[in-house]
Amino acid sequence: MSHSKNGLYWICRCDCGNEIVESGRRLRNGNRIECGKCKDMFHRSKDLTGKRFNRLMVISISHKTQTSKFFWKCKCDCGNNTIVNGISLIHGRTKSCGCLQKEKTSKLAFKHGKSGNRTYLSWNHMVQRCENKNNSQYKDYGGRGVTIDSSWRGDHGFENFFRDMGDRPNGKTLDRHPDKNGNYTKDNCRWATKKQQQRNTRSNVWIEAFGKLKLLIDWCEELEIQNGSIQRHLSLGRRFEDVYEFIMLNKNKEQKIKYKTFYASKIQ
Repeated sequence: MSHSKNGLYWICRCDCGNEIVESGRRLRNGNRIECGKCKDMFHRSKDLTGKRFNRLMVISISHKTQTSKFFWKCKCDCGNNTIVNGISLIHGRTKSCGCLQKEKTSKLAFKHGKSGNRTYLSWNHMVQRCENKNNSQYKDYGGRGVTIDSSWRGDHGFENFFRDMGDRPNGKTLDRHPDKNGNYTKDNCRWATKKQQQRNTRSNVWIEAFGKLKLLIDWCEELEIQNGSIQRHLSLGRRFEDVYEFIMLNKNKEQKIKYKTFYASKIQ
């Protein structure tokens, strides 16, 4: 027995005859039940032929080292053959020929390679709108019963979404089309420009004037002004035709002033 700041240590003799020094705490907790040497001797001498360890099936013994370590020839589920230390097989340190790690690395690279780009952000925003009750837009999506295709959720959700939709083009975002009230599925989603999205919302305003029926945003494009300008006039109870003619009149005046200024500069 010996003392240390971590408690008492004991000299122990294993059934195999080997002596070791171990802490009383580990002995009491059952963390140490053998010396370790005899355990390795048992693993080295145990026949593993025909046994499966994760993705590896042991075919036969390969060779024995000078330190009495046994190596085994194994066949991996992917079809490759590999030589593995018997202790690594039993302790679970080696689970495949290397293909398992490659798969994990590939998935990790895919996830982190896409997690910061615009495609991943669109997918994540879609999920938040439909499933996160704390999201400010939840009431207009998940709160209204809008759901996401099951293949676009789960462990491989983003991968499947990326496979179906492709990379998000510049200047476009995710849009439900042709059914703007439908769910997020492959057949009802597209990458759309801001202009296309503005024409595909529940808040669109249709205005009939001068014998034509158009969206408010289309009238605004014709007048070359922002939506808010006309909406302010309409909120005051003014007729759209009067607002339209008023804006066109001002535009004509501005054009005349610009023309006169330009002409005057030429004759000086």
